Amino acid sequence: MVAESLEDEDPAMLDTSRRMLLESAGKALNRLSFYRAAVGRGTTLGSGEAKGLIEKVLAETKVSVKWEDSLSAQAGESAPALLKIAINLGYMVGHAVHGGGTLTIRLSGSLAAPSISVSGSGQRLGFEESARVALLAGADADLKAIAGLDPRAAQPYFTGRLAAVLGLKVSVPTISPATIEVVAARA
Repeated sequence: MVAESLEDEDPAMLDTSRRMLLESAGKALNRLSFYRAAVGRGTTLGSGEAKGLIEKVLAETKVSVKWEDSLSAQAGESAPALLKIAINLGYMVGHAVHGGGTLTIRLSGSLAAPSISVSGSGQRLGFEESARVALLAGADADLKAIAGLDPRAAQPYFTGRLAAVLGLKVSVPTISPATIEVVAARA
């Protein structure tokens, strides 16, 4: 549709087509940047960058992001991995808040006892059961639990595995009609 409209000689249609292409390219760039940081091998992810990435990738969902980080500055070499867990959990919970709401990401505790809490609230919530199963299976390295899950389970499983590697236990203590909460903390 957009490519065909670029052949149109109507200036208004050309302007609309260009705007649509730029918007689409911007969204694709935001997603690519997010996924490179969320699952890539980079070790330079900082708190401000992580916050910006999650805000950009969730911008089209009408979910506002609250970011509270008193942990990563003291976490040293572990900070990028902790931030990866936070943004991956934020992405999952943020996409479970439909029609707008609030996502709160908290990194707290100490290097010896880190805690990442991600909660979402809004009028309509829909955390997929397959995501919950994959997240907890990843944390337990349970390959049998993910048998039969679709490819969308890869990110939750990866996030659970990353948390387990850092010695964090993942739990999903609250899924109610108004709130979803996921926690990764030292057991």
